[in-house]
Amino acid sequence: SKRVFMIAFVPVLGVLLLSLLVIKDNYQQYKNKMLLLSLNNIIMQVENVSHSLQAERGISSGLVSMYSPKLMSALAEQRVLTDKSVEKLFVLMNNETDFSVKYNIQSYFDSVRSSLKELAIHRQHLDSNAESFQEIYHAYTLLIKQLLSISENLSDVDMNSPLANNIMAINAILAFKEYMGQIRAIGMNRSEERRVGKGCRSR
Repeated sequence: SKRVFMIAFVPVLGVLLLSLLVIKDNYQQYKNKMLLLSLNNIIMQVENVSHSLQAERGISSGLVSMYSPKLMSALAEQRVLTDKSVEKLFVLMNNETDFSVKYNIQSYFDSVRSSLKELAIHRQHLDSNAESFQEIYHAYTLLIKQLLSISENLSDVDMNSPLANNIMAINAILAFKEYMGQIRAIGMNRSEERRVGKGCRSR
């Protein structure tokens, strides 16, 4: 009876162990996919906000040098887009359920919140012509840098190597895009300054 029991039990035990290994592997894959989805949503929204701020910085830089109704209208529309993107980012962060993601980026979100309050003041100063190019440029650039720090620190989340490598590659692209955005802002400012200078000389 013992031999019969062992003959019947060993295959069952083997199948059970194999099933547990398969379940464990599938569960890990599920966790990785859910983590990837969470990270992807945050990175995409960070990119949307930073892109909107880059566009707003460029328009603001041109408006500092010379008031233009066309630029002012474009700036008002861009500010609405920026505010909507920021709101979506905070909603996404508040609904985030993965503790490791929240833990790694919470402090950077706090810095972003503080800088957004300062940006609101800079916007008011710009509207009243009481803001210099350096002040407005620094405010936007600092905020964008803090936003990019969010996606940069997502690579510290405990995940498999391919996911971390993908995030690092995306961050490199976002950093390069921000570098080009800074050049655009400076170029807008210089362009409007030259236009003002030509207008004065023509008079």
